[in-house]
Amino acid sequence: MKWLISLKKWRAFGIFVLLDTICIGMGMGVPIFCILFGFLVGWYITRVGIDRSEKLEIGVSQFLPYALITAGYTFLVMLVIWGSWMGVLLDPTTDYVKLGIPMILFEPMASFIGWQVLMILISPFLQILTTLFGAYITLLVWLKKNKKHDEVEIQTIKETILTHYHDGHALYDPELYRQILHPEWKYFLLQDDKLKIVDRKEFCTWYAPENLDTDLEWETEFYSIDVTGNQAAVKLRIENQNVKYIDYLNLMKIDGKWWIVHKLSHDQQKK
Repeated sequence: MKWLISLKKWRAFGIFVLLDTICIGMGMGVPIFCILFGFLVGWYITRVGIDRSEKLEIGVSQFLPYALITAGYTFLVMLVIWGSWMGVLLDPTTDYVKLGIPMILFEPMASFIGWQVLMILISPFLQILTTLFGAYITLLVWLKKNKKHDEVEIQTIKETILTHYHDGHALYDPELYRQILHPEWKYFLLQDDKLKIVDRKEFCTWYAPENLDTDLEWETEFYSIDVTGNQAAVKLRIENQNVKYIDYLNLMKIDGKWWIVHKLSHDQQKK
């Protein structure tokens, strides 16, 4: 499946042309299968848009142009197949009944014209609609699936932070920090208006269980958690009776585990 999504545009269009032509042949010049093929085309352009675009909005904006291009090919083929029949309208002796065109309107000539419009104009338009419909159904399914995935990851992040980061503060236990702070973790803070960068090793030396103040009651509140793939950004408040911290944490999921890799923090002394 990945090879199909990763095809270059011109190759993907070449495959579409082949399959769309087969669909026209299967319908013996009537593009009913091309219209149905639009659902698959819609699925494909959505998958390509999601996988290749940095922003979802960019991928979605490509739905209509791709639908117009693919239906445009069907229009051209229909124009070649059925447009060549338009000359009979100039012949006053034409017997429209003998042409074999279905009687879709009230009389043979009107039915012939209506059939031409149906084949050349309306059918490609219907293919545009099925392509867009297939694209948006695929998008809705993807968004629903992605939302469920993000909800699971958000809950995992919360539990991980509460278990190791919050409890690391509450218990003054550096071992808990080591289970959530990545070995390459860095803490960026300002001291006297100068940037100071603290690594995990130094940070853990600030805490020791024997220095625990049992009178302090720690509380953590999550303000926001934004997950994109295997990366996440968290803003939270963690405080006790003496100090309140607003922390900005960047996390990465590495080998199936969420690690904090970067931290910014604003502290506010209460006493």
